[in-house]
Amino acid sequence: MDQGLAAQAVQDQNAAAEGKVVFTIPADDVGGNAAIASFRDEMSAQFGAEAAEKLLKGLHHRAYFGSFGRANIRIELSEAPGSGNGIQTMIIYKTTDPETGDLVNGGGGPLKEQESFSKAMGKATYDRILAAQAAISVSK
Repeated sequence: MDQGLAAQAVQDQNAAAEGKVVFTIPADDVGGNAAIASFRDEMSAQFGAEAAEKLLKGLHHRAYFGSFGRANIRIELSEAPGSGNGIQTMIIYKTTDPETGDLVNGGGGPLKEQESFSKAMGKATYDRILAAQAAISVSK
């Protein structure tokens, strides 16, 4: 799932031209079925098909990052005052319903403290965001 999410992440080039790091990951155009199928396959391989099906029956999609492919995701890095006189990079995300545009959930915090965020969206996506940040920092 990690590589698939990273492949879907699109950097906003208009924001990049302004020195900002913004990525969007569109909702799965088949309602999250690809993400669920991948998750089912991974759970079946680990715990068996019956256990995977039981798990999926109790899954509340909106409680998970990107609603398992059912929501649009927007990720932005920004700078904010840090401890002392320093500046820290913040990562802010929001997920929205692709049909209504309504906010599903969101959050964020200091980038250096976002190990859980890296796990939620996958290391490959996280690495793309960090590479984009580095590229913009070099061009400033």
